[in-house]
Parts: sequence; structure tokens; C-alpha cells
Amino acid sequence: MLIGDIIRRSADRWPDAEALVDATLAGDGARYSFAEWNRDVNRLADAFAQRGVGEGDRVALHTYNSIPEVNTYLAVSKLGAVVVPTNHRLAAAELDHVLSLAEADTLVYDPALADSVRGVERDLDHVATVAHSRASDPGLADVTYSALLDAGDPAEPPRPALAPEETNILMHTSGTTGMPKLVEVAHRGQWMNSMSNVAEPGYRHDDRILDVAPLYHSAGYFNNFLPALQLGATNVIAADFDPERTLSLVESEGITSFLGVPTHFQRFRTADVTDYDTGSLRHVVSTGASLSRPVVDWVRENLTERFFNVYGLPESTGFVTLLYPDDRWRNEDGYCIGEPFLNVEVKVVAADEDATPDDEVPPGEHGQLICRSDKITSGYRGQPEKTAEALRDGWLFTGDVVRRDEDGYFYLVDRMDNRITTGAENVYPAEVERVLDGFDGVSESAVVGVPDDEWGERVVAYVVRADPDLTADDIERAWREQSRVAAFKRPREIRFVESIPTNPSGKILRDELK
Repeated sequence: MLIGDIIRRSADRWPDAEALVDATLAGDGARYSFAEWNRDVNRLADAFAQRGVGEGDRVALHTYNSIPEVNTYLAVSKLGAVVVPTNHRLAAAELDHVLSLAEADTLVYDPALADSVRGVERDLDHVATVAHSRASDPGLADVTYSALLDAGDPAEPPRPALAPEETNILMHTSGTTGMPKLVEVAHRGQWMNSMSNVAEPGYRHDDRILDVAPLYHSAGYFNNFLPALQLGATNVIAADFDPERTLSLVESEGITSFLGVPTHFQRFRTADVTDYDTGSLRHVVSTGASLSRPVVDWVRENLTERFFNVYGLPESTGFVTLLYPDDRWRNEDGYCIGEPFLNVEVKVVAADEDATPDDEVPPGEHGQLICRSDKITSGYRGQPEKTAEALRDGWLFTGDVVRRDEDGYFYLVDRMDNRITTGAENVYPAEVERVLDGFDGVSESAVVGVPDDEWGERVVAYVVRADPDLTADDIERAWREQSRVAAFKRPREIRFVESIPTNPSGKILRDELK
């Protein structure tokens, strides 16, 4: 099966069912049946084909969550071309890096993002704007999205003669440090991951899925949008996240499920949830970073008890592990990411650059998480050395440090790259952050290592206050009273800030703090 087959099959099976809702619009044109949606995708595919887009060509997307964005995903897939989704927050140089590494031929962008597009140096065959934009067309494009739809034939295009193992998406890594890499994602991996999501956490045909997580990212697209499309459920597209707006959509659209990052769930607590009827929610999923115990408790009390926690990455084409709601959220002694996801094998090996799959560490010890599955990437485009580092002996070496307990549950510690060495001891920032985030008066925190003449590196904590009267002495006192983390991991300096910089996946941008 190819990704372009999904919408055709859903349109054949459920032609009149509501398939797609644009939550950024009101009134006519905001709702589509599967048959209507498939016809628009076919029109767009034909219009791209008329402009020379074919098998293997790269079509980049630089947009917010929108119907034109998902239609471009699917239209390009029907032609056997390759989609290159980009983070709408990328600066011009970063966007140019992604487009050049992908050797993109065509760019579809939102005019509201024209400033970054203007700075792109790569020559492109075609540039198109999207409809339903937040800004007027600045004149950079040679065609508009609506003109492409008008020019296209709604008939089903010829199916490309591709193998399921061939690349469908070049998805860039989140890029918390350095320039992002482009992950080769095949048709087969997406199909396998999508069907695994049907089994666990258990998407259903009658679900109404809210797509508020960014669709250029693996979690939002692979684990939320595609399972709904494949099952004949309804996708409700939201351009971005706002707590009150999202809760209002849950009520008005009868949302049964959505996937979010920790930042979303932290911000939910600023809204008065009693103003909204959230009774339709059947389950929610958190991914991307650590969640503090108070946030977990709030979600389970105010939104739904069926709160899944998952771990995954673009290189794994979605989820690697999953923590069920009926398991205890084991945040007291670490950030639990659950057990291996369906069709994924997981090991913990030595946290060394030259470790092999045979270098397993015993339960309770820190080590690098590695995994293998038929949905694992074939590598990074144009970066053979990075590919060789990540893919060894059939396993994906994730670069994430975890530990496994005696019951087979995995606990995410931190990235190997984030490790702080202070006085010859290793400190993982996320361990320290989970302790700090549990202190009274702390809203959230981020920990980095800074150079120190005596210790090599000094542990520094950036803290956002929940209590404006909180002092560094209060944190020091609370640290002395805690027994979860060793004393040598104590922050030597506390810096109070208004907010913690994160990327859209909720991951802390530690380089910005440094």
C-alpha cells in the first residue's frame, strides 16, 4: 500500500461521512465529506502534474496546520513525489538549509510566512501560496492554491509504480541544536505505525480527532492525522494552540481525542475548564517531553482519565513506547514512557558512542535506548555519516538515555547530548528538572551546564515562578529536603525567567538558555 491509497480507499468506503473540518474557518466550505476531500486532493495532484511534478520530485511545505497543507501532503503522495514538511518557525537560513538538503523543486507556503521565504536562496521551479491564509499574497508565488484547485481534474490520477519501501516524506528533526537533519520516511513505515495506533492507544471509526499538534512533525501527522484518515474518522484541523480556543473546539466539535505536547497541557491549567463541556473526550495523548506530576493529575481530573504517555521520533516513524492510562504514571521516581509499542523491539545499551546492540545494561542502570522495527527510517538524506551513526546492525540508536525497571517499564532520563559532567560526575538535566518542577512555587524549569573552572561544568537552573515570592533560598531548602536525586546534581545557581524557550514539540531549547 502507498500513502496516496488511504484517502481513495476511505472515499470509496465512506463517501458521505464527514472527513475534514477546518476549525480556522466558519460557514460554507469549512467541512468536507471523504468524497469531496478526495476530489480536491485529485484536483491538486493533477495541477501539480501539469506543472511537471512527478515521481521522486520534492515538494516542500512551509505552512501552519491547514487543509491546504494536508491536501498537499496527500496530492504529492498520489503522484509518487516526496513531501518535505518544514517547521513554520524556521528562520530563512534554516529553511534554505532544509530546502537545499532536500533538493526541493516546489514550495507551497503561507503568505504570513513570506519573510522567511524571501530569504531562501535556493532556486525553485514553482512556488505556490495556500488558501485560507492569515495574510494577503505578497507576490512571491507564481500561482495560488485556489488557482491550482481550479485548474485540476477531479478524476483519480494514475497510481505510481512505487514499492512501499520507497521514501514518501523527508521529515526534518526538531533541531534543538544545530541544523536539522532530513529523515527518510517510507510509505510502509507510515502504514504500519498508523495501524499500530488503531490497536493501541485505540483510535476508532467514530472518533473526532483534533489536529492541533503541528502536522509538519511526526507525532501530529503519523500518530494523529493518518490513523483518523485510515479509519474513516473525522480530522478537525486547528492552526495553532490556545487553551480556551482548544477547549471550545472540544465542546463545539465533540472532540473525542487529541494529541498534545507537555506545553499544551501546562497551558490548559491557565483556562477555566468548568466553562466548557469536555465530556466527549475519550482519550488524550502526550508526547515530546517530560510532564510534571501536578500537570498529569490535573489532566486526569479535568479532561479524561484515559491519558496516554508516548515516546517516539521521526526516525522511528512514530511511537516507540507507550504508557497506558491504567498503569500508574510513575513520575515520582522518573519520567515513565511505558512499554514497547506494537511492532517495535527495544533494548537499553551502554550510553557510549561505540556501543553495540550486545552491550545491554541491567535493569536500573542508565543506558541508550535502541530499537528496531520495519517502520524504522532508512537514514538521513545526504548525510551518510549521520546515517551510519544512527543505524547499526539493524538497530536505531536514538541518542536518548533511559533506564528500565524490573517490570519492563522504560523511564526517559535525557538526551546523551545534554549530559552535564560536573566534578567527573554525570548529571542529566531532565532528572533535575523533574525534581524542581515538583517544588511548591515552581511553574516550570530548565537546566543547563555552563563552563566552570573548578568543576568543569556548573549546573544552572532557569525557573519560571508560579509564586512570585519564590526565592532561590526557598528552592535550596526544598532541594535539601528531597531524596529523589543525589546531592551532587543540585543546581549551583538559580536564574528566574518569565518563560522557558521550547520548540513546537515542547523540547527545551537549551542552546538559547546558554
